Amino acid sequence: LAAHDPLLAIEHLQHSVEAYEQSGNRSSPAPYRSLATALMMQSSSPTDPYVERAFEAAARARAGQPGLLRSRTEHAAALRSGDMVVAAMVGDRHAHAWAFDRDTLVGYPLPPPAVIATAVERIKAYNAKQDRAGVQRIAEDLMPALLGPVMARLSALKRVIFVMDGPLRQLAISDLPLATVASSGLRHVSFTVVDDGALFDEIERRPSAAPPGLLGRSIIAQVGIAVAVAVLIVAGVAALRRRSSIP
Repeated sequence: LAAHDPLLAIEHLQHSVEAYEQSGNRSSPAPYRSLATALMMQSSSPTDPYVERAFEAAARARAGQPGLLRSRTEHAAALRSGDMVVAAMVGDRHAHAWAFDRDTLVGYPLPPPAVIATAVERIKAYNAKQDRAGVQRIAEDLMPALLGPVMARLSALKRVIFVMDGPLRQLAISDLPLATVASSGLRHVSFTVVDDGALFDEIERRPSAAPPGLLGRSIIAQVGIAVAVAVLIVAGVAALRRRSSIP
């Protein structure tokens, strides 16, 4: 890309991918990764046609059996209101992510792969020491970078499904204190991590009724308070009536 016209480089990489597929060889995702990176570097906006092509190439780079992948259109059609998919691709020198819901696909750069790998290793080390404060410090930097433009929409979301790549596959999202990363709006959002091959099944799965977490406990508490107040009011009215009947 540095030595040639970007469009010619993309065309060459596309031919390389086609030759790779025709050979029947699936031992290396490198051709797909190179094409996805080239397309994202040529992209001039988060939503131009290069982004869609790059997303497709990245999905094939992550998948062990590219021929079995479903299209993004199929995935998007199965999403419900409030669902968002965030898919990452981490190469040797570049990393990108794509986020889509039923209507929109956006692509954006991630921190350099070396930075991502270091962050994941530090989170694992802090988790091993049960150092939640250390995990929190790393998560406050890493999670907003992974979510990118999705951060601004969290308050309207119910579920974020991550498709990870490279070192990010080792990241246990459920172990991160996400509720304090951005805002209390995160507390009603569920976060899951799946492989490309399981993405469609996860999208179609209806989230089970969540156990009373922070939000559930707050609702239960409010109901309990309301009942207690009602009991006190009834008891107070009864007491006033008894008192008014005394000569």
